[in-house]
Amino acid sequence: QARLQLPVWLVAGTMTTNSRSIVTQMELRPTAESLAMAESIDAKNLCALKVTRKERFVNIRCVVHDIDQMEGIKGFFLYTVFFAVFFAFNFVQLDVRNGHETLTWIKQASISQYDLEGTDDAAWCEVHDLECYQPFVEYRTVDDLAHFLRVDIPKSIEGIREFCPDCLVGITIFSEDLSRLDIGDFLCTDFSVLRIRDRVVADARFPARNCDVASWDDKEVTGKTPPCCDDAATITATMVHSSLTYRGRDFPNKFNKLVKEDVADEAVQFYAHELTNIGRGLVQLIVVRGSSAVGMTYSSQWRDKQWLPEHVIPSVRFWSFSYDSEAASVLRSVAIVFWALSLIHELTEVLMKAGTWRSLAKHVLSPYFLVVEIPSILMPWLLLSVRAEDSVANYALVVSLTELVMFARFFQEGQVVPPFSIIVKTLVNAAPQLAWFTVATFTAITFFAGLQAQLYGAFDRGYGTFAGSVASVFSVVIEGLPLDDDRLLLRPDASHVSHYVINLFLFLILAQFFIAILVGAFDTTREVEMSRRADRFLPPGFAPAVHPRGFWQRQGDLFLYWFAYRAFGGWAWSVHRALDAAVADAEAHCVAMADSQGSQYAETALLLSTNQLQARLGRPLTLALLDRYASKCTATDFAAVMPYLVPDIRVEDAADAEAAAAEEMGHAPAADGHDGAVVQDGVYSCLRMVSPVRSGQAQADTTPVQTPRGVHVGARSDQVMAHAQAPLPPVK
Repeated sequence: QARLQLPVWLVAGTMTTNSRSIVTQMELRPTAESLAMAESIDAKNLCALKVTRKERFVNIRCVVHDIDQMEGIKGFFLYTVFFAVFFAFNFVQLDVRNGHETLTWIKQASISQYDLEGTDDAAWCEVHDLECYQPFVEYRTVDDLAHFLRVDIPKSIEGIREFCPDCLVGITIFSEDLSRLDIGDFLCTDFSVLRIRDRVVADARFPARNCDVASWDDKEVTGKTPPCCDDAATITATMVHSSLTYRGRDFPNKFNKLVKEDVADEAVQFYAHELTNIGRGLVQLIVVRGSSAVGMTYSSQWRDKQWLPEHVIPSVRFWSFSYDSEAASVLRSVAIVFWALSLIHELTEVLMKAGTWRSLAKHVLSPYFLVVEIPSILMPWLLLSVRAEDSVANYALVVSLTELVMFARFFQEGQVVPPFSIIVKTLVNAAPQLAWFTVATFTAITFFAGLQAQLYGAFDRGYGTFAGSVASVFSVVIEGLPLDDDRLLLRPDASHVSHYVINLFLFLILAQFFIAILVGAFDTTREVEMSRRADRFLPPGFAPAVHPRGFWQRQGDLFLYWFAYRAFGGWAWSVHRALDAAVADAEAHCVAMADSQGSQYAETALLLSTNQLQARLGRPLTLALLDRYASKCTATDFAAVMPYLVPDIRVEDAADAEAAAAEEMGHAPAADGHDGAVVQDGVYSCLRMVSPVRSGQAQADTTPVQTPRGVHVGARSDQVMAHAQAPLPPVK
């Protein structure tokens, strides 16, 4: 009997569920019936599956993801170390821990010099002849300021000396820190400020002065150098001297004349009035211990100079700084090293991903690069280079703003870590809606702030100014607006109306829109990420053709990438650029194919064959990828795997395909012809080039078959005839 020689796996894959019994029956049927059944088999699968069985594929998206992960983890590690060290450096240099501790015991030292720690009735202390401590911010008149300068400041210094005998004290009318002060700027000081080229000599640690020589007591007062802050009389004398000098008056050249009661009262009163009038710091008390220093600047401004000429609003500002810390020096050096490494990595990544000048310009001019990336690179370098040449207060503000920008970049760099990735991408997806909604919300807040200021601004401090009213209404968006007893007594009807309207519109409606936008963006982002994650794995119909790499092999790959910048046997930047170009080219072919069919391309896994990889990436890189990512087709229906294959050239070598198919079927191809799957312009065709056979000349009869994706596959009936003379292998 003539038997049809067809692969058992092909017949079983293309027949119905009772295919096994049909194949068994085919062995006993005549040749004509066998030929009729064979012709009914999908000609597309005869061609495509024969070729793809021996082919090897690589999911190019998985490769790009893996190298992006290595690149991202390296960048994230370098930037995280730099950010952490930079943050620690500023934390140490601003002397946060020691500064807080020093300010705490300075307050305790000041209070210890009084009989009582304040009272609501100042007259009660006078009646009982007690000295009561009162915080500076509670003073209200110029007379109070004069009392603070003549009594409170000297007592504070006495308490500091009792608590910390080795601490050094200085008083100045300037509100700058030690990096911008010279010894001539002090009213009195126990330490010297040494400079070289207008910079504080940190190694000197502000050495203590010889107060026996610098004292004004029983000596001729010249005013060329300030005295030490010995006692209350000396401090008063320096203020009188400064006041007389400021007014251009001659000052007594004897110490005991400077501290006379009538002269001192008038001079200190004028001193407090004039410094408040010019709007700068009243006095600054600086305490130095070793290389660490803290400053307390006491200032005042007029409450209403025209109608309340003697009433002031006091305020206090603090700063702390470590001018010579070994820990800060070490951290600064480490921060500079990792700043340089992070910068080199960032520049390499930008140049690697920018294949053209146009793409490079697009990346450099993007809002993220201009607003976040450039400041996070330049500002830390400036702060590490110039240290605190500006005032410490301004320096701390600039450092905080810089670290805020760096924190934003930290999240962007951390997208290689899933928690950071989902947060950043959710915010990016929600940004357009949040931006427009913020405009609408701020408009509503501004409107309600004006209403609240009109209703309650006259007696409620929270609504006394428009800026304060905006801040109060903004808090309503977060916390809601409670019913206030004072407002109810003054305006009961308006209080109830504003309570319900503002809570309903701002708290229950607008505030919830923000949450809804973020939740919607989160759900969308999660779905997209799950889809993209699935695209990085092998799709149905494919199976790994190589064993997965072991743990130490993966660590070796990571080590080579981090320290030698090598990936898959080549330089990482060239490999990355080639892979990006391959993905872009493959997607372009898929999009073109989808457009030609009138459909829309949906991003999915992209599997490139060996020949496709070699044409795009070269032989060495192709072999390296096949060694790690090779997969094989296991599908029984070519239509199931066709969407994942790149449609430009799926099979380029017809001879190799025929040899593989012939080897599988157990015979060699004809000497004067070949079987193969040839693709021209993205169209498959199964061709059988034959010469006369034993049964006679086989006429070429091509029957086009339409595939699900619109690819025409030609199936020749003479191909079936050529195999009709060979026996069908037994079913396994």
